Amino acid sequence: ETVYNMDKTHSSFTTATTIDNADLFKLGFFKDTLTLRGKVNANIPQLDSAHINGTALVSAVSMEYGGSTYRFDSISMAAVYANDTQTMEFHAPFADASLKGKYALAAIPAAVQTITNKYLYTRTDKDTSFTKPMSAKLEASIHVPDSMLVLLPGVKELSPFSLAARIDTDS
Repeated sequence: ETVYNMDKTHSSFTTATTIDNADLFKLGFFKDTLTLRGKVNANIPQLDSAHINGTALVSAVSMEYGGSTYRFDSISMAAVYANDTQTMEFHAPFADASLKGKYALAAIPAAVQTITNKYLYTRTDKDTSFTKPMSAKLEASIHVPDSMLVLLPGVKELSPFSLAARIDTDS
């Protein structure tokens, strides 16, 4: 059963779903056949772009691509909004990440675009002013198993790496 409450003041999402066969090629998301299977359990009692509270777990994941089958233990996400601070954590067999700070998810794309305009395209008339306040710290550890590299076109080898980033639009 899946329930998505789209009420503007109290949106929420819960599901306990088994995906037997989702072919992302037939759905138009991929150029090659990519089939997914798994169980999705989510309980997100507060779901809007400014405040998210809840958990999601995707388990018994199986992916078929290029004639091979890849199995994942589980992929989890937890979000807590408390004391004006949003914390989101993601754990998977190929990556672990956390994003903590004072931000709204809807503000992230605009902040990334502003940073790109300011530091990548330095000779441009594009806007370099932040439109929404944001202060956050991202920490991630990427550890893609060699058996999954086939899913990354052109990548033959990928050593594990970590990254950390901070953004504060008020500074």
